Amino acid sequence: MKITNQLDLKTYIRLNFILTFRRPLLAVFMVIGFLNLVYVVLLISGVVGKTQRLPLFQLLFGLYIVIFLPLVVYYKAKKNFQNNLRVQEPIVYEFTDETIKLTGESFNIEFTWEKTHKVIELKNWMLIYQNNLVANAIEKKNFGDQLQAFRDLVNSKSYLKSKLMNS
Repeated sequence: MKITNQLDLKTYIRLNFILTFRRPLLAVFMVIGFLNLVYVVLLISGVVGKTQRLPLFQLLFGLYIVIFLPLVVYYKAKKNFQNNLRVQEPIVYEFTDETIKLTGESFNIEFTWEKTHKVIELKNWMLIYQNNLVANAIEKKNFGDQLQAFRDLVNSKSYLKSKLMNS
């Protein structure tokens, strides 16, 4: 089965946000940061009491988590996309029973399913991890009517860690 995938900047940034903020601990920090900002606003407005000084720690922590952290994710993803020309290339993925081949304009890579770390399916993405940190991301829409065949291929690899959706 062959799938062609090409990422644009907007899609790549969106994927980085999804991968960053789907971690439970980071989601908890985002809620805590937001609650800190709400607390500061309520304290300053006098709704939850009176204070003579600004709760600087809560304000800075809330701003860091709610504003600075997403900005860092955005700019790092943008910089990585612009500096890595291979990410921008159209990539043809060829899946066989034994191997995964990636062919771009400037590279050819082939690796076996046995050396694949894991495959994770998200709402709009298939992520094929080569190791803990490096994943090849394919938009599910690019699979077309081959999506279930890909799931079946992954499920046929009993040694491969995977988290796939049922449909």
